Amino acid sequence: MSAEAGRSASLTLEPGGVSSLRWTKAFRGLLTLRATDLQSCHPHHVHDYFTIAVVDRGEAEIQVRGESYRATAGSVILLSPFEVHQEDCVSAEGWSYRAMHPAPATMRRVLGLDVTGVLEKLRFIKPVLKDTVLGDQLDRMFRTSERSADGSIDDRTAERVRESLRQQLRVASDRGPTLRGHRAAEMARVRINDSRRKMPSMAQLSAVTGLSRFHLSRTFRDITGLPPYAYFEQVRIARAKVLLRSGHGLSAVAMALGYSDQSHFHRQFRTVAATTPGRYAKALRTVFCPIR
Repeated sequence: MSAEAGRSASLTLEPGGVSSLRWTKAFRGLLTLRATDLQSCHPHHVHDYFTIAVVDRGEAEIQVRGESYRATAGSVILLSPFEVHQEDCVSAEGWSYRAMHPAPATMRRVLGLDVTGVLEKLRFIKPVLKDTVLGDQLDRMFRTSERSADGSIDDRTAERVRESLRQQLRVASDRGPTLRGHRAAEMARVRINDSRRKMPSMAQLSAVTGLSRFHLSRTFRDITGLPPYAYFEQVRIARAKVLLRSGHGLSAVAMALGYSDQSHFHRQFRTVAATTPGRYAKALRTVFCPIR
């Protein structure tokens, strides 16, 4: 979607905290976010974009890939699209961070990959880490962007961030005793991601992966962090966000994604996003307002 560099909006979260979003000219078009005084718990969920963040202050517990990480001031958070994670504030005063949220096409520009790059095969080595170099470079990038009227950054800063992020990526391994389970979980995950209104049955997923329904359900949960149906529910919310920021109405989104009614959609969205779908839509449409 076309957007005007420098356009921004704020989103109040529950029970406390504010997310300030801005569309910038960094990397030829990038969404940045400053989250302050967050006090909410975001249960296991997914995004349709990458998250690259540095914590400014406070502490949060990040659960991802079956492990729990403590994110403190200076910590870097690196998450891929549709990677299941949970965020729990553990500071009485809340926690704050700055982030960029590139979609896969934008991430190729951030990393300097051509259109035939192997982005889909790359994975961040560690989702939460203490890397002083990368943390300082991200801090400088965000501060430079914030001082610029259109959010642009200089080439030197962009290249330093690019090189440091590349060092945090590796190609997903094709070896190991759990290879079959990982492949099956990935096949099921792709099938679920491709679904819109209705969750594929476990019988269908079992036929696709070659695992029994019980084995697949357990393996999927162990690898992704959620059972298949719960994962499908989070994918639906991520899809809803895409539709809302594209200008679709609440009732149309609920219908398109197969919710029984709009109130069901409202409850699910609010639980995951710590805000209502109406507030989210208003803020994101302000940022992504098409150029006229």
